[in-house]
Amino acid sequence: MGTEVDARSEWGADTTQLWKTNDQMADKQGERSTVYWVGGMQYKGEWARNMMNGKGTLTYASGDKYEGEWLDNKRHGFGTLWKHESGKFRVEYNGTWVGGKKQGFGVFYSAAGDRYEGEWAASKRHGKGRQTFGADPRARGAAGGGADVYQGDWVAGNRCGGGTMQYANGDAFQGGWDGDDKHGEGTYFYEATQTRYDGVWEAGTPRCGSYCATDPAATPKVALPALRLLNAEEVSERAARLAIQRVEGQ
Repeated sequence: MGTEVDARSEWGADTTQLWKTNDQMADKQGERSTVYWVGGMQYKGEWARNMMNGKGTLTYASGDKYEGEWLDNKRHGFGTLWKHESGKFRVEYNGTWVGGKKQGFGVFYSAAGDRYEGEWAASKRHGKGRQTFGADPRARGAAGGGADVYQGDWVAGNRCGGGTMQYANGDAFQGGWDGDDKHGEGTYFYEATQTRYDGVWEAGTPRCGSYCATDPAATPKVALPALRLLNAEEVSERAARLAIQRVEGQ
């Protein structure tokens, strides 16, 4: 009968725990140099419990990158998402995140020149916000000419509630919205004829109302903000003001 050999006496007491020791050594904590993945992603920043936690920059295989705060491998806090297009970077979103989704206050820029500044929930426009449609604000100044602009309420990505739409031709609509269409009571101002239509809309179609002359000074105007990125402090201040206004309005 052979003699049993104790692995701990033959190779040392810690031999059976070698895999655990190596795993602990590989566990990433704190600030680390750039970590590369086989698929082409790379991350430089802070770690905790072997996950991206804190501040850092993740570059995706597509060339897009996210710079900002992380929690357990998800975008969480303040950060900026950059799109890599035709060899250049374009900011797509600058604002707050929760659990990997746009949440709170932020500014979104589309490749077509659209710009949304306002509140978000689950990566959808939700709450109060201002949307510029289809033009680069830098090309027309701050007066608002050259693009359609909506300012008002949003629900799950659609214009819903009360809001004002100013059109590039000078016309404007002020009233109710639902499902991204004019809905309920509202007033449409015609710039060319200096008239207004007060009536009721259903799913974008006027159902009843009346026309009358209008004073040009009475036409609502939606001024466009200057085109710039917000920093974390500005986002926090705006989010706090919106929260206070929401509570006081209840």
